[in-house]
Amino acid sequence: MKKINICLVMYCLLWHLPIVSIAYTVPHVAQQVSITNTILGQGRIYKTAVFTDNVTIDGSNNFTVNGTDQLEVFADIGDEVAIQAASISGITVGNFPLVTTSVGASVVIDGNVVIQGDLDLSASGASLTVNGDVTVVGGVNVSSGATVTVNGDVIFDGNSTDSVTINGTLTTNGINDNGSLIKQGDLTIKNTLGASPGVTIANAISATGLITFDNNQGASGSAGVSITTVTGLSTPVVQSDIGIVFKNNQGDSPGSGAAGAGVLIRGNSNHISVPVIRATLGNIVFENNQGGTASDASAGGSGVDIEPVTGLDLTAVQARAGDVCFINNTGGNSAGALFAGAGVHIAPTRAETSSRHMVQALGGGSIQFINNIGGSNTTNFNGAGVDLADSSPVGSTGNGLQADQNIIFNRNSSSNTLNNSGYRAVFIRNENIVATHGDVRFESHLGANAGTGGVGGDGVTLLNFTTSFDIKAGNNIMINNNQGGQSNAGNNGVDGLSATSGVNLIAGSTIILQDNVGGAANTGTGGTGIDFAGTMQAGHKVICKNNTRGATSGTNGYGFLNSGTVRADEIIFDQNVFYGLNGVGYQNTTVAVAGSGAWIGHVKLHGNLVNYAQVFDITGDFSVIGGDINMNFNQGITVTGDILLDGQDKNNIQFYMGGGCSVTGRSFTMRNYDVTNTAFQGIAFFPDGGNTTTLIIDKDIIIENLRSSLNHPVAVNATVRSLSGDIIFRNNTSSSAGNAACGVNIFLGILEAENGTLLFANNRATVATSGDGVCIDNSITSMISRNMIFNQNTSCNPNRHGVFISFERPIVQDNLVLYQNQTASGGTGRGVFFDINFIIAGFLFRDEFTGNTYQSIRNPVDANPFRYYYSAGNPQTTALPASNIFTRNVAFAAHTCP
Repeated sequence: MKKINICLVMYCLLWHLPIVSIAYTVPHVAQQVSITNTILGQGRIYKTAVFTDNVTIDGSNNFTVNGTDQLEVFADIGDEVAIQAASISGITVGNFPLVTTSVGASVVIDGNVVIQGDLDLSASGASLTVNGDVTVVGGVNVSSGATVTVNGDVIFDGNSTDSVTINGTLTTNGINDNGSLIKQGDLTIKNTLGASPGVTIANAISATGLITFDNNQGASGSAGVSITTVTGLSTPVVQSDIGIVFKNNQGDSPGSGAAGAGVLIRGNSNHISVPVIRATLGNIVFENNQGGTASDASAGGSGVDIEPVTGLDLTAVQARAGDVCFINNTGGNSAGALFAGAGVHIAPTRAETSSRHMVQALGGGSIQFINNIGGSNTTNFNGAGVDLADSSPVGSTGNGLQADQNIIFNRNSSSNTLNNSGYRAVFIRNENIVATHGDVRFESHLGANAGTGGVGGDGVTLLNFTTSFDIKAGNNIMINNNQGGQSNAGNNGVDGLSATSGVNLIAGSTIILQDNVGGAANTGTGGTGIDFAGTMQAGHKVICKNNTRGATSGTNGYGFLNSGTVRADEIIFDQNVFYGLNGVGYQNTTVAVAGSGAWIGHVKLHGNLVNYAQVFDITGDFSVIGGDINMNFNQGITVTGDILLDGQDKNNIQFYMGGGCSVTGRSFTMRNYDVTNTAFQGIAFFPDGGNTTTLIIDKDIIIENLRSSLNHPVAVNATVRSLSGDIIFRNNTSSSAGNAACGVNIFLGILEAENGTLLFANNRATVATSGDGVCIDNSITSMISRNMIFNQNTSCNPNRHGVFISFERPIVQDNLVLYQNQTASGGTGRGVFFDINFIIAGFLFRDEFTGNTYQSIRNPVDANPFRYYYSAGNPQTTALPASNIFTRNVAFAAHTCP
């Protein structure tokens, strides 16, 4: 080392201490500052030995300093630096009256040590103990079998020229003075550069204080920091009681061959019960580490690379009572056939045990991946921001991440590319992830844009190629604001998040899918916000909100494409929904649900449902709040629980079922739909389907409070059947001035409640040129119920009817009630008008209005239209006995019409 002779005069006014003036030699200004700060940082002139050349300790513990008289001493009078060794050479102790020496089996120094050169424990058996701080401005080598123990803080500063290699053991301990901790026992290794990794740790280092690896750089394609276990080691390679920090470390960028990682951590099956690195308390942080660039066809280095060496059963990184954080790490670039480096690459263990993961944050800790960036590749794939990658044969699954609280992926990305395909921001395959008591979050990721002829990258990819793997959260799983990169040259858009079959998302409380956007495509199919083919299970709710297809000038994509299984107490879609694969671009729907998957739980939709080419299969309840349902031909909604469609009185919404469609459920309620400003078929209920379109419900069917200003609010052209309950049409209103629009219009199909009541109550046509309150057309093929009630149905058209029935032989197994059905006076209308026979097995209850004959019940064809039904004989020829007919005479009171 080049040395500059200077005179440092220190004047200190200390209580009961003399003024001391000492001259010594330092190699250059940077080292001078480091050394001076070390000495003065004590707050007093504590005894310090400064060795101004290389220091070597051999296997017999002979202590050698290169040159002669290469020692300076800072000390109080009478407070000497003590050096013990088998022998001491390279210094003349007589020149330094504040140094005492002794002979011993190991090297022991009482006092701070500053070495302005290299420290070399050159062989097995070498042992150095320092009762004070140690600063080395130069290289450090601790050979296998050698031991360094420091009762104080340690700084190894490579001065951007030298490396640190520890194949032996290094231990730092804190210092207490009268019960107060005055030194934590921190270890800092910084500014290294060597012919291989800047820092190589291959045995064991431990510190009671903070361990920091800062600004270390590899060479010859090596890592900035390399931590690799050795055979038989049963303790952590790196352990701290306070925390561990890796920051600003740089992998090498060689002229040829693979580039180095910023930080490389490798373990083997020796680390089954103990991890490779561990923080007993505090956090483990990887920040601003950079992988090297490969200039040829080789792979770029990862910012942080954690992987097995041999034996896939291990624990790699463990914070026992703190967080593990990966922040702002960047993968190196590549120019060839192999991948660019990932920001963070973790190739996890194969062991599926609850106690063994590649990264663990226990005791209230969390794991965070924030703003990590994959490198770019000019000819092939970029690197992922976070690559949690499987490296085992197909068929095996292991544990990747485990946290006591949260596991967070946020703002990770892959670099855009000019000439080829983009890549994923986060790529997880075949690895279990567990946040025991907290959340798992995938938030704000952006996949890389493709070059001129490539495919963009997903925001997040969850890929299974074995039986299955789990992502579990004791509380919530949040998938928010992820976006796919843009595809070009006719390639299809990619996904905000994609999950293949075998991916299981399991949350104790809620799964939230919000604001995810598919990748854009210049001419191909736009990408999907979430493309999910696995199993999604939440203890309480799954919430899907504002997920959007990717922009494209070609075919539309989907907001949420489900071909797996979704299970929760409630499944809530707070958005428009598109269900199916064939109705592309229908009504310019920009957010969507599609696929053939199963939905298990109460499905609640705040928005519109468009169903094409699929069966919407729900195990549980199904609610649509404030939105449309549109079903194409031959589609279905199958629900094991209750169906609730509540339009919440919003304008221009409807329930439309095309021919061949089917809806099944336990109960069915449709209410509060309002179409007031459109010429479409009002609120159309099963139009154009006939007997091939079916609503078959176990219990009650209720259709109420539907309104239309331009058509029928209820148009039934289907098979409507309640197996054990009632069918109720009530409080439905048409205010249309044309189209003979009725409050309820049943014009084809089947209407059956064989074990319940068929009720039409307070249905109205409120305009003088509108239709009937209730119209049942002669094209209906079956109308059967145990009881049938028509009550207070009204037409304000004097030439139409409160109830008009032209279907032949509706069958009433018990009682028929015709009460207070009215029409406007002055025309030919009737309260109830029918030109058919009712077949009744029980009793007839009817109103006769006094004061206005046009409010009465009329059948112009048959003087005895009420026929008696019995099991034998001809019901058409037997009039209902007079004893079975009960007539009320009701004073006519004109009802209000606009």
